[in-house]
Amino acid sequence: MLLNILGLSRRAGKLECGFNKAIGSLKRNKAMLIILSSTLSDKTKKEAEYFCNKHNCPLIITDYTLEDLAKATGFKAGIFAVTDKGFAEKISSIANK
Repeated sequence: MLLNILGLSRRAGKLECGFNKAIGSLKRNKAMLIILSSTLSDKTKKEAEYFCNKHNCPLIITDYTLEDLAKATGFKAGIFAVTDKGFAEKISSIANK
């Protein structure tokens, strides 16, 4: 279900894909939620956590691999920024179940 919502948000243009775009979205206060792949390096996870804390943005580390997320979104990346409040709330509710 989470992967379906990610794919839908990507098609709707409400998903920033990749580290630089996701962090840029955070810096512009457009990111509502950051999503990380479980297979990212610890260094990348720590950097993302730092920026999320700095910009007061929620962060979800999924159990999905980079390949799982790539299939769902059509973009090979391990970090995504959701820029729509509705999508962010739906993804958060699914991830917290």
